[in-house]
Amino acid sequence: CQLVASFFLIFIFLMLTNGIHINIKGAEWIPVLWIGFLNTGVSCFFYYSTITKLPISTVAILSYLDPVSAVILSAIILHESLSLIQIFGVMLVISGAAYKLEQVATVEALIDVDKLIIRSNKLDLENTKPNYSQIKTEQVKMLTDSLEDVENPIY
Repeated sequence: CQLVASFFLIFIFLMLTNGIHINIKGAEWIPVLWIGFLNTGVSCFFYYSTITKLPISTVAILSYLDPVSAVILSAIILHESLSLIQIFGVMLVISGAAYKLEQVATVEALIDVDKLIIRSNKLDLENTKPNYSQIKTEQVKMLTDSLEDVENPIY
């Protein structure tokens, strides 16, 4: 849905500013469709469908790794050389993300422990609940006894 909306917004913007001039012939469409559909469409679909299953704190931290993966993959696949500052930046981002993920995992573990404590307390409360059917029976007995007293007053 987001991809389709962004496509239409960019398409409208291009039509209003420059117009669209497509000079792609025959077999040149195959790589364009490959890049557009598979690389962008399918990967974005998997990306957005996956982040809905993760906690927002984890998604926020992992989003910092997107540019890092681009730098690393460009060095591996395209054989681009990395400068010392890029290597330092990659190490800094990865170490910061790892540190924050560890903190998030610790906080989530504490939250899970709190939930377990609350559940166990709730179970204890449920086990100590009075038996309402027994109370109703006792109230009915008390009421009938009091009615008998009214019908047979002791003078």
